[in-house]
Amino acid sequence: MVHIAKYKRRRGTAAVEAALMMPLVVLMTFALIKYGWLFVKVQQVNNAARHGARVAARADSNDGLVRDEIDLLMKKMWPAGVEEPPGWYDEPTITPGITDDMVTGTIVTVTITIDYAGTPLDIIPVPLLMPVPAKIAGTASMAREGVGPVAPPPGGG
Repeated sequence: MVHIAKYKRRRGTAAVEAALMMPLVVLMTFALIKYGWLFVKVQQVNNAARHGARVAARADSNDGLVRDEIDLLMKKMWPAGVEEPPGWYDEPTITPGITDDMVTGTIVTVTITIDYAGTPLDIIPVPLLMPVPAKIAGTASMAREGVGPVAPPPGGG
């Protein structure tokens, strides 16, 4: 008889524990999904900047060609069926600007910045526990190739 009375008192504890823990489990699951998406986007921006620097380093490239190649990669960042919002990424920065008389060995740097706040997973609210950046930037540098004059090494040597 004592065993049955003890069991009746504890019958709802599992449901109460599950009700208390479920919001935390759901929040952590959405946070993992959101941060996974963030890391994928950071990698894609860095790859686009690296590809832009690779194109900029070629002897036959120009600013327009570099921007076109970056645009192609940036359009592939969105999932199928999701239309990219206008102006979601800033114009790529190419330093120095590519000219026909650039010296071989000149370091060309490409920087891309995107607004992360407009991504499809921004609807998941995880602001207080885990901060998320408003912008993501990727930068890559490469030496200019070609058969023209050679740039002096850094340091003037």
